[in-house]
Amino acid sequence: MLNQWNDERYKRTAGILALASWVILTLLVLSQSFMEFHQIQAVVPYFLRALFFNVFIIATYLYISIQGPGKADLNFYSLIWSVFIAGAAGTLGSFLLDMLIHQLEKLPGVPALLFLHFCYKIEVGIVILFSLNAYVKWKSLLLYQPSRLIEKAWRIFEYGLFISLLLHFIAPTDYTDRNLASLVFQIGALVFFVYSLFLSFNLRWVAFLNLRQKLVSLLLMVVLLGCIYYFYRLLAIYSNVRPIVVNLSQSVFLVSLLAFVAIYSVFSILILFFNLPTSSVFEQKFSEVSDLQRLLEGRDEAQLYNIMLDIAIKTFRSDAAWLEIYAPDDVVVRNITKEQANFLRETVVRTGYRYEANKKFRRKSLPHEYTGTANFDSIFYVPLFNNQKHLGTLVLLSRRQNFFDTVLITLVNMYATQASVALGNFRLVSEAVSNERYLADAQTARTVQEHLLPKELIKNSGQFEMLARTQSPEIIGGDFYDYYSITPQKHALIIGDVAGKGTAAAFNMAQMKGIFHSLVQLDLGPDVFLEYANSALGRSLATNSFVTATYLVIDSKSRKIYYSRAGHCPILFYSHQTGQAEFLQSKGMGLGIVRNPSFRQYLEIRNFHYLPGDLMVLYTDGVVEAKHHQTPGEEYGYDRLRQFVDAHSNQELSTVADLLVEDLHRFAGPNVQNDDFTFLLLRFK
Repeated sequence: MLNQWNDERYKRTAGILALASWVILTLLVLSQSFMEFHQIQAVVPYFLRALFFNVFIIATYLYISIQGPGKADLNFYSLIWSVFIAGAAGTLGSFLLDMLIHQLEKLPGVPALLFLHFCYKIEVGIVILFSLNAYVKWKSLLLYQPSRLIEKAWRIFEYGLFISLLLHFIAPTDYTDRNLASLVFQIGALVFFVYSLFLSFNLRWVAFLNLRQKLVSLLLMVVLLGCIYYFYRLLAIYSNVRPIVVNLSQSVFLVSLLAFVAIYSVFSILILFFNLPTSSVFEQKFSEVSDLQRLLEGRDEAQLYNIMLDIAIKTFRSDAAWLEIYAPDDVVVRNITKEQANFLRETVVRTGYRYEANKKFRRKSLPHEYTGTANFDSIFYVPLFNNQKHLGTLVLLSRRQNFFDTVLITLVNMYATQASVALGNFRLVSEAVSNERYLADAQTARTVQEHLLPKELIKNSGQFEMLARTQSPEIIGGDFYDYYSITPQKHALIIGDVAGKGTAAAFNMAQMKGIFHSLVQLDLGPDVFLEYANSALGRSLATNSFVTATYLVIDSKSRKIYYSRAGHCPILFYSHQTGQAEFLQSKGMGLGIVRNPSFRQYLEIRNFHYLPGDLMVLYTDGVVEAKHHQTPGEEYGYDRLRQFVDAHSNQELSTVADLLVEDLHRFAGPNVQNDDFTFLLLRFK
């Protein structure tokens, strides 16, 4: 958007500069004419007039070339029309001015003379505007798909052409020998003429016009040559009988500019003329390529089916067609009703045809019931196979007898091969895109989930230390845990497990985390917290979903832990004083199972004391329900977990966590990936 705005600003600036320089140049020339008429000795400097003349040319070129047609939106036919319109309008305008000039030449007096010279300058402006406009447009055509040699030659040509504007600063009187001025002009014009001949061979754009466009373009180019000849004659007339800034007929720039436009027009006319006989063949081939390209443009299978039928009817000139995809009732029709197509299919099946190969049918070869139901005398079945997989069947119909001859059948088979590949590739790409989209979405959900689970659980290292480990067989899981310091001496902790796996479980886990952070700040008792959480989840969870959880409040001042369970695994508590671990049982029901006020009766709140060195283990059912990799039905179980804690409770928490994960993997082997598992270890100080 910014670049577009800048282009508009530069174009407007160039236009203003071109108009201003033309006005100043005209005033200077009129002043010189006025002084000559009154025999005043003052002279407007030649250098000054040449300067504004060159500024006018350069500014006009910039105005026309800025925002010119790019390669992406280049329309050759419209571009030729634009040059023709400019040439025709310029020629008509100049012709009308000439009529006015002939009348002014008969009038005496200074005003008539000055107005006459003003009209001369308008004609000069028209010639330069047309020449530069045609030059820029032909440049776009010439540089379509150019070779490196053409690109390099064009740069030399264009730079040299505009450098030749410096010759305008040399007045004819500056040459000591007039033959020298003529020699400079001839050499310069000859060089640019040869360059124009070489460059004009690049006409690749012609092949992209259809027959009608080539005929019209041919006529337009012929008319343009007439316009160019008319403008060149004006230059010669100005040089001989009308006062002007420089000798226009001896200007290397203007003559070379018109020569290039004329030469490229002549070459274009020749190529257009000799391409006319082959245009119909090229259009047919281009249409076939375009049609095959359309097979790759289907956004979904339904659109792809319609494109396949459209191409088949257009290419093979059949009267109707249908496409059978997978199930017998899945039919896409064109120029025939589904009822007629289904009846014909049933009729063909009764002949014993089983889609094993291509087959054509005639009205007379079908059962008697077919007669009169549809007015098609020729039917051709073409099964579509890709990698030996039957994707569907293309059926073409014609009202003409024996329509599908050997040549047409060969063409249909070739098209069927391309259509089968396109259909097979489309399905493979669709599956790949769908899988890629799922993986991308799942990875995003996993990233979100990782941010939802706290990275650092230790908030007060002087009271206890805490460590968590989690693992999921899916990219995303349903286990969750969290921690919150209500006061410096009171801390809330929750662990839970959402029923199910995958995205749905992760979504419900995110809901539970939001509920936790909303309620925990109210400093509720564990049973009240779970009651409110159940009420909140009951409004959003699906009817077949529930969440198990254990909510604890750690009071560091009294060294007591208050907790309530909502159907979750019992807490495993290791007493450093007794040297034994035990499970703390309490009643409780999962959140979301009972969705009414009676849920409160299924909860209870309990508490216990802890001492320095004690260890508490919170975990999800994926730990105790891990299946043995060799013995079917055997689980890791509560006893094995308790025995593990008894054996390793005195080690560092990180060591205990690593050993527990290792023990689970050793016990379950590949089966460890069948469920989420999470555990939290807390050692009190």
